Amino acid sequence: MNEVRRIFLDSCAVVLSAVSDERVASKWTQPSVLDGQTVGAVAAHVARGSWVVRSYLDEGVPDGPATFSSAADYFAKLMEAATPEMHEGIRQRGADGAADGPETPARLLKENLDALDERLTSEPEDRLISVYGGNVMMLDDYLATRLTEQVVHLDDLARSVAIDPWTNAEGAEELVLSVGVDVGRARFGGAAVVHSLFRGAGAGPLAKGVMA
Repeated sequence: MNEVRRIFLDSCAVVLSAVSDERVASKWTQPSVLDGQTVGAVAAHVARGSWVVRSYLDEGVPDGPATFSSAADYFAKLMEAATPEMHEGIRQRGADGAADGPETPARLLKENLDALDERLTSEPEDRLISVYGGNVMMLDDYLATRLTEQVVHLDDLARSVAIDPWTNAEGAEELVLSVGVDVGRARFGGAAVVHSLFRGAGAGPLAKGVMA
């Protein structure tokens, strides 16, 4: 199994731990740090984003070529095309997934993880997958988008219940940071990313490490 697939499965285990956490369950119906979403909705969203991979794989191999050339290309293009209706749909799916309480998303994630491990081992390196909106991309590129969602929303979830973040899977943060930088470069250009990292308003800790 290649590195991206291993990190994804390890990260799914972290998501399962978070969604099953009693501290999350105790605040399931309370507001999260994300506008218009409860703690449960955020947990259900990140759980669904982890196990939906199996559903897409079950749809079979789509015809190419790929719509997105990378995980960063996926995010950059969808961010540019996003509408209020798309965002509302995401929030609603999270709310629907949380409606029956914390046991359901945790159960669905565990059931799919048991199958995904073997499935990802057997899929070829050049496997194409049909994803959101019928778009086509390489399986490993899509897994990188799921990893990005996992790491970002695990942080949202931890802040929502006021606890220390769960420890991300080994290699997950490095991969997600790489995707994030590439998204920024695609949308705003390299110079804007450099400025944001080292000279932007939120770059205090980074800026201290470079020449004044």
